[in-house]
Amino acid sequence: MSQAPSLQQLARRVRENEREITAAWRAAFERSPMRAPRAGAVDTVAPLISSMLDGLALALLGSSDATADAPVGHGPDRAAPAGAADALVPGAPALRELEKNTGFAGATMAAAGLSGFDVAAFLLALRDALRERVASDHGALLQRLFEWLSALALDAFATARVMTAHERMRAELERGTPVVLVAPRVPAVLLVGAPDRHTLDVIFDRAVVLVVTQSAPAIVVDATGLADPLAPGVLDGMRRFAGHEHIAGRAEILAVGLADDHAAAWARLLRESGATMRREERFRDAVDTALARTGSTLVPRS
Repeated sequence: MSQAPSLQQLARRVRENEREITAAWRAAFERSPMRAPRAGAVDTVAPLISSMLDGLALALLGSSDATADAPVGHGPDRAAPAGAADALVPGAPALRELEKNTGFAGATMAAAGLSGFDVAAFLLALRDALRERVASDHGALLQRLFEWLSALALDAFATARVMTAHERMRAELERGTPVVLVAPRVPAVLLVGAPDRHTLDVIFDRAVVLVVTQSAPAIVVDATGLADPLAPGVLDGMRRFAGHEHIAGRAEILAVGLADDHAAAWARLLRESGATMRREERFRDAVDTALARTGSTLVPRS
């Protein structure tokens, strides 16, 4: 009976047979029943294979080195050292590069618009290609290792998807939040959704431009559409806006759409930032007050 190759020998096989393994992976990925055929998917993920194989070779070599000189335990409190294959466990130092490359692969596929099924097919096709070409005697090792890598890649994929969604939402809020001039020298900001501090910085920068160019003595800030007026990002954004050199002590903030506790928190925060705030029940009331600050009044048509 032939002896299974050591992990060092297996690492050498991986490096020496990269082209053959890649070709076997491509065939397995293309025919995988886990994914729906999609034009360009193979070419999108194929460049990731080289770094995956390089990380795997480093992991195999590192696991061999980590256990080669491990002392044999004695007594009831010292177990015998695990085999080299057992060193390839989640979080092991030898796996660091491979885990990093796997996470990158998952995030890359998310950015490319692929699905979680593509991620699973990518890794399982690589596992099968390795087993077919260089590691037929290490099936159990590959099974355990790729279960962990699949979980890692899918977690990175999901995280990247969430981050992409947040970035898209941030961009939509930055572009879509109304910052308007409702009357001469009366700018207004109509806040919506759940903007973070960065988004509010962009929105309020637009508002400051209106305040400055219009020499506005007041600005209407309508919080009716906010998901949570007391969210940390909202409070931080308001603090920065209120403390701006062209707002603090210069332009009164007319707040609309705040409950009693929200209004109290905003008034305290704005006061600490050097700005003044007046709470209004309706947007129309805030506009009337802002017009009065300019010496004008709104006269409805009969």
